[in-house]
Amino acid sequence: VGTLAVAQALAGQCQSLARSSGITHFFILNGHGGNEPAVRLSLELLAAAGSGVLAFAADYWALMFEQLDLAGVPRPARMGHADVIETSILLATHAELVRMDLARADGYRDQLSGAVFSTRGIPERTAGGGVGD
Repeated sequence: VGTLAVAQALAGQCQSLARSSGITHFFILNGHGGNEPAVRLSLELLAAAGSGVLAFAADYWALMFEQLDLAGVPRPARMGHADVIETSILLATHAELVRMDLARADGYRDQLSGAVFSTRGIPERTAGGGVGD
């Protein structure tokens, strides 16, 4: 599913809920980096629709990084699939699902900066789909 389709679906859900329930204020918490462009676009679609819906959105990791920075806690510069952050969250919430005995070092095989985007996805850029170890 493409970015536009996800953005339209998210905006449509907010508009539908507003029409059916009267709820007009929304906070969208994004949990997947690949959805960030769609979430941002959904806010633009909602604003352009003029439907009276007020929505805010954030990525959970951006909020987390902000708090870590304020607390002076060091953090990784980037995050992604199976990195220290995702693994730590799963260890804290569902440790029984984590097989650390199967953990292998992985990461991006290319040296692209975190500020550079590519048509190549994680499967093409990593050995096993993980961004961390």
